[in-house]
Amino acid sequence: MKNIRNLTWLFLSFSLILVPQLRGQDSLNTDLIKPFARFFEIKDGRLDGAGASFIEEASENSQYTLIGEYHGSKKISEFTEALIPQLDEHNYRYFALEVGPISAKKLTQWSQSTNDVQQALFDFNHRYNYMDGDFTAIPFFSYKEDAAFLQQSALRNWALIGLDQEFYFGFEMLLDVLFEQLNSKEQQQYQSAYQTAKDSLNAITRDDIAEKRRLPTEVNHCSAIQDFLDQMNLISGNEATVDAFRTSIALYKMNNDRQWRANNEQRALYMKQNMRQSMEQLGFDLKQDKMLIKMGGYHNSRGQSPMEVFDVGNMMSELAEFHGNSSLHITFTPRFYMEEGRVKDQLQEEPDGRYNIFAALGKKDQWVVIDLREIQHGLYYYPIKYRVTKEVEDLIKRYDLLIIPPIEADPTPNY
Repeated sequence: MKNIRNLTWLFLSFSLILVPQLRGQDSLNTDLIKPFARFFEIKDGRLDGAGASFIEEASENSQYTLIGEYHGSKKISEFTEALIPQLDEHNYRYFALEVGPISAKKLTQWSQSTNDVQQALFDFNHRYNYMDGDFTAIPFFSYKEDAAFLQQSALRNWALIGLDQEFYFGFEMLLDVLFEQLNSKEQQQYQSAYQTAKDSLNAITRDDIAEKRRLPTEVNHCSAIQDFLDQMNLISGNEATVDAFRTSIALYKMNNDRQWRANNEQRALYMKQNMRQSMEQLGFDLKQDKMLIKMGGYHNSRGQSPMEVFDVGNMMSELAEFHGNSSLHITFTPRFYMEEGRVKDQLQEEPDGRYNIFAALGKKDQWVVIDLREIQHGLYYYPIKYRVTKEVEDLIKRYDLLIIPPIEADPTPNY
């Protein structure tokens, strides 16, 4: 009986700490968030203002800074361009991206061989252009704003790391890479096999765009493509490209076959493996070297992502802590945006938007950064300060900072 009483007392004690207390607890709202917000601008290519100083200090004190973006954002690319010089001043020298490892090598080649990255990307995007510019061979580098931040990393000789699968419309490029890596004698020997494989792939791609055939399944069944890959895999220096081709096709096929969970799990695993291999190849010092990582917000979150996997962001958080360091996880949400020639307000377009209590602090002509860590302190331990929705709680658990850009607009095509 005494043991039961003791256990009951312990349970009640922990309940006082962990169970939300309704007394004195308010629903989190914009007014309560406001003290944790700071504003900044981008001037002369640099972050400027109180919010800028706050971001700089937070990234300086972190080993990894992770930009969790929503894709196709002009403003996030501009933010990245302005952030890179400041990170460089605090010894960041590595830049991981949501592109394939072979795509990262192409980006590295342009970074090292030309002073005009924008023109190099234009030439490449013009060569590999699908659906009237909707897609190019390397994702997230189709616009001038993307070229601008890549130029900043190139000027500082940052090492680029490709973490992801190669893009759905990048397989023609991979065939070209395989052929271009051959010497002249080998090119003569394999010219016919290469051209047949490329013609077959282009036919499959056209049919995929027309929704007549599915590219991953057809590529797997195409003897011309598979025979060429087998031949290239026997030639020294081509193994990594063949592996990237086949692994990427396998991942896309899982998605096409509606094996969505398996696809997300295997994709996250592949990205982690690419990170490890790149770190080893580059001689990355896990105890002190610093890295910027720019990927979609789901990939760069702490804990279990909305796709129910422990993704790259969680790995980097654990890796930093394991070596006595920390990571900084940044996410974004827009408020104002241009559409059909006029400015629209997210609060008016979606009055019940899940993050409107944060977006309400957004301004048309300024950036705002919100320190989510300060809010997190009031969520879990007595005295509980705030009540929040599940969506807001997940946001606060997964990220450190939330940034709201000024008016968002379509990026500038570079194809």
